[in-house]
Amino acid sequence: MSLPIHEAEIDPRGDFILRVSSENAEYHLRVSSKALCLASSFFRDMLDPPTVRGGQAIQSASFESPFKMDLKLDNYQALLIVLHAVHHRVRKIPKSLTLDEFYQLAILCNKYDLAEIFVSWVEVWKSKLGKVPGEKMAYGKWFVIAWVFRLSEAFEAVTREMIYDASLSSGFVAEGGGRVEIGSVPDWVFESFRDVQQRMASHLLEVAATEFVRFKSCLETGSNVCESSYMFGVVRKPCPNRNACDANALGGLVRCLFVAGLWPITLETTMSNIRTILLAFTSMGEISRYLTQDSSATHELCGPGQRLQTEAQAVRSAITGLSLSDFYRPDEIFFPIADEGPA
Repeated sequence: MSLPIHEAEIDPRGDFILRVSSENAEYHLRVSSKALCLASSFFRDMLDPPTVRGGQAIQSASFESPFKMDLKLDNYQALLIVLHAVHHRVRKIPKSLTLDEFYQLAILCNKYDLAEIFVSWVEVWKSKLGKVPGEKMAYGKWFVIAWVFRLSEAFEAVTREMIYDASLSSGFVAEGGGRVEIGSVPDWVFESFRDVQQRMASHLLEVAATEFVRFKSCLETGSNVCESSYMFGVVRKPCPNRNACDANALGGLVRCLFVAGLWPITLETTMSNIRTILLAFTSMGEISRYLTQDSSATHELCGPGQRLQTEAQAVRSAITGLSLSDFYRPDEIFFPIADEGPA
């Protein structure tokens, strides 16, 4: 069964017909080869210098005898937006986009080298979508959008949150029980991101490891990690249950790491996202509250909890996002637009 064919004239006098297919239909779009070549290096490399494809010379294409090319359909609505922009059909370009439409457009622009033609629109679309990156499930899409359209502030904001709270594998971000493709972002940017996340995770787990060294040192010297004391009349006495306190704190430390999937601490452990580690550190604050029979004795300072909580808070506040200037020259970044001085 043949698919229904839908025809559209992006340029009524165009010399080029793009034939794109989906599962349900085929689209024939009449466009201008000159407009495509001026806007996109992808089409420029394909069409100029003229080549011969399918027995028809591109250089002889005309309105009466247009050159036809099959194009794999990515997203038809995104393709229409691109073609309207390329042909300066400004009134056909939407004034707002949903996040998914923005994301699909970014993928298409990256594939066909067309991001720069939307410099006049992307900041408007972004502002209407609110805070970047918004909810967690938007991380991957904003990562692609900010990279492709070179939005400096958005890129820094989304990578800051992703360093803290994203699980990445090559080409994907895990979100909301599914995965968002981030293949539009080059591998070397992905590796730079993972390197920052890895070094931060390694540092945090080294902090946890020092607590085990502290327990081991006290065991070897016959001393205690517990330093709690309480008032007995007018005399301050050491806690009579220091050994029990140490055992409780050490067991609680291992349990928190185990529940968070961070035990035993290995190279694979350090691949956990930062949020998982910081939540484990925060939960360790509870294991320091071992109460003796005398309620005046407190153990909030003798276990690892407060130190790890303090470290967690310091790391969370110190997380910064990646900068586009680490990957692009200043004149290649669209927003903020580089100051090129007087004409």
